[in-house]
Amino acid sequence: MGWTFKTPGIDQQRLGEGRRQRRAYELAAWAHDHGRDPTFMWMRRLALALRALGVGLLVYDGLYFWDLRGRRPSTSDPARGLIYPLKDKGTVVYISGSEHALLTGAFLTGIGLIVVALLVEIIRRKQFAYPKERP
Repeated sequence: MGWTFKTPGIDQQRLGEGRRQRRAYELAAWAHDHGRDPTFMWMRRLALALRALGVGLLVYDGLYFWDLRGRRPSTSDPARGLIYPLKDKGTVVYISGSEHALLTGAFLTGIGLIVVALLVEIIRRKQFAYPKERP
């Protein structure tokens, strides 16, 4: 909220309110006038959490890939289960099935979460579209 006062030439000003608060108030007033629900902030928070989790998984995947590249043999070893090739810039190392599944799963899950976050954000923006021109 903030302090309110009247001055000549200025109808009413609120001290202590930032631009975000004023815009949020305008959006909520517009949504109320047009019969739309102004409570779509949970969708924005959900999209942010999904995006952060997706990026975290991709970073984990990259660090795990980098770690495996340095400590695995460059020749296949079927006795130890190291049969899946991991290629990087001309270097090939062999990893086990569980490591391959972990790398692939983390990468695909990270990409999937980022895509779902973008879809949630698109849906949120379509549901709560601010008018380009105010009547």
